[in-house]
Amino acid sequence: MSSSLPPSIHVFERGWLSSNNILCIGREDTALVDSGYATHARLDYLSADPVRNAQNAVKVLLKFLLLERRALALEALPGLLESIPLVERVRARVLGMDADELAQWATAALRKAGAARVEGAMLVDA
Repeated sequence: MSSSLPPSIHVFERGWLSSNNILCIGREDTALVDSGYATHARLDYLSADPVRNAQNAVKVLLKFLLLERRALALEALPGLLESIPLVERVRARVLGMDADELAQWATAALRKAGAARVEGAMLVDA
């Protein structure tokens, strides 16, 4: 491990031609895994705001669910998000929202980004 990296950054080298795996463990037990594209400046940026990182993780996971299922019932969204261990962990430890607030926030965030739309009682992939 490079001595210039913070103690919470661990670099696991797989081989001289392959990328490195970097594991960042934050104060709130949040984690980031990178496959060799991170720079020190990027790592500083990522470790500086755990709330932003948690929000981005939730948005990405929800978008992948939408890509897979094409539509999700808005009524079921809080329970669905609660069933995902990473989402539940960051919701409780980092974001400070209850499940309904997180579902409403995530829906609004995906809509704002143009990644989803609401049709009746469904959140639909865009």
